[in-house]
This record gives sequence, C-alpha cells and structure tokens, in this order.
Amino acid sequence: MAALAAESTRAAKLGALLSRRRARELNDAGRVFLESGLPAKAERCFGAAVAECDGFAPAWHNFGVATLLLANQAKHEGVGDHTVLRGRALRYFLAALRLRPGFAAAAANASALQLQAQQPEAACETAAHGLLPSASGRPREPVAGDRRGGVLDELVRVLHADALAIARRCVGDEDALRAVSNLATALRMAGRHAAAVSLWRSMLGMAPCGPGTPAVGPESAADRPPVAGAPIPSSRAPARDARPAHVVFVCARWGDKYGPQYLSALARGLGRSGFDWGARPTAPLAAGLPGDAGSATSGTRVRASLVCMTDDVGAALEAASAGESVLSAALSFADLDAAEAACGSVGAARSAEESGPGGTGRGASWPGWWNKARLLGAGASRCLRAAAGVADGQDAVAVFLDLDVVITGCILPVVRRCMDLLEEGSDLVALGTEGMLCEARADGVNSSVMAWILDSNSGRRRSPHAAALDCLSGERCRVAMAVVHRFDHWLEIVFPLPAGDLLASGAAAVSEPSCLRMGRLSCEHGNLVGDFSTLAGASTPARLPPVVVFPLDPKPHRLLELSRSGDELAGRLARQWA
Repeated sequence: MAALAAESTRAAKLGALLSRRRARELNDAGRVFLESGLPAKAERCFGAAVAECDGFAPAWHNFGVATLLLANQAKHEGVGDHTVLRGRALRYFLAALRLRPGFAAAAANASALQLQAQQPEAACETAAHGLLPSASGRPREPVAGDRRGGVLDELVRVLHADALAIARRCVGDEDALRAVSNLATALRMAGRHAAAVSLWRSMLGMAPCGPGTPAVGPESAADRPPVAGAPIPSSRAPARDARPAHVVFVCARWGDKYGPQYLSALARGLGRSGFDWGARPTAPLAAGLPGDAGSATSGTRVRASLVCMTDDVGAALEAASAGESVLSAALSFADLDAAEAACGSVGAARSAEESGPGGTGRGASWPGWWNKARLLGAGASRCLRAAAGVADGQDAVAVFLDLDVVITGCILPVVRRCMDLLEEGSDLVALGTEGMLCEARADGVNSSVMAWILDSNSGRRRSPHAAALDCLSGERCRVAMAVVHRFDHWLEIVFPLPAGDLLASGAAAVSEPSCLRMGRLSCEHGNLVGDFSTLAGASTPARLPPVVVFPLDPKPHRLLELSRSGDELAGRLARQWA
C-alpha cells in the first residue's frame, strides 16, 4: 500500500513537471507570436499554457499582455467590446502577481489598468505588491474587493520600511520603474498626497519634514550638501520694501517635442501684455498695471525680458526672428553648467565627468523635464540676470512658463499674484491642482507656471529654491532620476505644501520653518490661470483667463483643427496662439 502511494506521488510529480514543461513551450511559442505582431495567435498559446499549468506566472502575465493588445486593437478599429478584454487582461495580470509576489511587470500593467478605470486605491495596493520583497510576513496577495483604508495604510508602512531597497531596485529595472510611477500617481489620486511625499523622501534618503528630525546626507558631514528639509537659517529672502522692478520670463526647450512655432507664439503673446521690453525700468512692479487685459497703453509699464534655456540656441534665435518677438536671449544648458561651476555650487565640480542618470552626479545630459529643475540653481540665477540685463544690486522675479501655454491677455495680474505669494514667505510659486480637471487631484502642484525671486545676491549666497537643486548630488541624483517621474512630483517632495492645505485624512499639514515653502497659484474659477481640459468641460467663459495651460492633450498646435469641428473655445485660443 505504501509502495502504491509512493508510486502515485512520483507519477503526480512527473505529471506536474511535464505539464510545466509543456506550459513553458507554449509560453515560448506565444512570445514568438507576440514579437511577430500576432497577438491573437499569441493569446491562444498563452491560454493553452495556463490551462496546462495554472501555476506558471509568466504565462499568466503574457496572457494579459496579449489580451491587452487585442483590447487596444479592438478600440482602435471600433470592433468588439474592448472594456471586456481589458477586464480579462487585468485578471490575468493579478493572477501572475498572486503566483509570484514582487512580479513588477505584472504589477505595473495591472495598476495601469486600474488607474485607467479610476480605481486608485486598488492600483496603490497592486503596485505596492509588485515592489515589496517576498520576505516572510509581508503582504503577498492583492486585496480584490476590500478597499479599507487600514489595508493601504499597512502597505504604505511596509513600503516605508523597504524604501531605500525599492529605490535601488528601480535603478535599471524598467518594470519596477513603471510600478513606482503608477504608485506615485495612485497615492495622489487616492487622496494620500502626504503619504506619497513622505515615501518618496524616504526613497531618496531625505529627512521627513518635521521639527527635530536630522537630514540624511552623504557619509561625511563635511561633504554633506544642503538638503531640502534641513534648516536653512540664512537663505530666506528678507522682507522687501518695494517689489522687484524687473520681470524675467523664462521658458525651456529641449528635444523636438515642441517646434519653433511654440517659442514664437509665446514671445508674441507676452509682447501683447504691455511690458517695457527695452528701456530701463522707471518704477517697481507695485506701481501699477496696464489698464486691462487687452491694453498696453495705460498705467506704468514694467521692465521685462524673455530668456529661453535650450539645447539648440540657433533654432531658438531663428524662431525668434520669425516675426515680431520679445525674446531677449537664448542660453544653452552648457551655460548653466559653467555658471554652476563659477558659483561653486554643490556637485558642480563633478558635472564635467558625471552625466545625469548614467553617472552618479549632476551633469550636462539631464534627461527631459529635469532640465526644468536646473533653472532653480544659483548658476541659473546668475545666467538669467545677466541675459536679461538686470542691474547689479537690483532684485528681479523669474516667471517660468511652459512652451505650451497660451497667453490670451495681459499677464501682469498673474505676475503680481505670484509676487504676493513670494512676499508672504513662499520660496517658490507653482500652480495648485485645484480646478485642474486633468490632474484628478486637489492637493498637488503643476509646474506649467512657476515664479521665484532672482535676488541681487544670487550667485553669492545660496537662495532657498537653489537648495532643491543642491540636494541632487551623488547617489541621490541617480536614484531621483529613476524613481521620480514628474517634475511636479519632485517639487512636492522638496517644497512641502504649506499649512492649511488638504492632505491625507488625519495628516498634519507641514509648516515648519525647516522646510522649503511652496506657494500655490490657484486655477480655481479660471480668474488668472486655467487649464484647457477644465475650460472645455464647462460653459465657454465670456472672458478667458490671461494664461491657459495644456498639461495633457490636446496641445495648442491642434487648436485650429479642433475649431474646424465646431469647438468654440479652441477657436478663440487658436486666434490668440497663431
């Protein structure tokens, strides 16, 4: 009897091994079909693989990939119900994750589908399970129906404990990167903004923003850079009796996403705002406004300059020469590197041999939107002041505008509101996401418009906003460029939101003086700034805000096309942008 039982056990084990081998062969065949662009055949292979061995996680994941490709194809061709196929793909990804805890690819794909379905809490849990190690006692199985806050709180606690390990894993692991990106978005959509900021600060080895907490820096205290969250006793700008008399508008262009027409349109829009683009200033900013949003003939005209930071100075100057333009100067990002070195800022000495994400420090080849972060350095302040012709000893305010904004009228009310927030103690001003439909969250920031002081001491002492850049040195730079996926999220990490802002339920607002302060320019009611998606979803306003931002699609170059299909708002904005 015992011999029969043993033989039966051996036969079962052999059968399981053969089933797994056949499943692996079917999975390999399906991958060949996928790579050949044949998702339907691939789906059949993967389906057969999981039928042969339902415990083979890679086959479940690939089953989901093929099904998702078919869903996208059905949506594009308008054939079949793509939502049903997406639901199946989600189930397959979750099955793979249950079988293999820490399966980052499955977690990334599943959480992306959950975000698209407006299920941020489920996406949080799924992404977290793809990042957590499979050590004993750790949560392993995504919770299918229970969205209780306690479950998510426990996951966030465990993520905090493993934050540094997760960050190291993300360097060079594309699947983990996607899971981390989805987690960042999901936490914010789920109303866990404070948890997201705190977790990412832990990933970067930065101190929590709170009293009595030491900042985490490099090994040697002598080498320790100024860290956001550490006390900055001498850097906050003193109270000013008069506002800066010079406004330096700043934009940044890199790569080929935005053609030269974007710079031309921005320059033309600013040129209609009633600023003095040539003569020396005669009065401070507080002296008055042009008469109204469309007039440049009344009131005291404020001295202004427009500077474009770019990786192609020649193209920027060519764009500016096409028609009337107020572009004052185009500076290369290499100019910033030289200025940073001249200022002796943190990491400047290493920038020549270490480049962005490929090295361990800051350098010339910063990727994508990280070029916006470079504008906050002391070297950038020096460059901007020189390019704009700001007089020695004179303060100025820098106002950054994304290239894809549309200026519809006089922007000076926006500048004055930014100045109000800076004078109230903010180190940096950015847009608040309240009233921005495309952001799907009410407690974050958007960097389409930013402002900060270019004080007369820039380049001779570290200003508060430069501290945000100073903490990007050494290993932290490499990790930050891996785990932070939006410049807006980076701002939220280094500029904690002020007291009174709505954070996660029960969380205390951060207002300690040891933290850099963020001022938020409201987009609610569209009085000063509005985003296109929100304006398009409401009745067309009689009067457009002076600045309209386009964080997502469509972009301004498509406005004329949209207007031809009867979109009144697009038509009005197209006339302003052209």
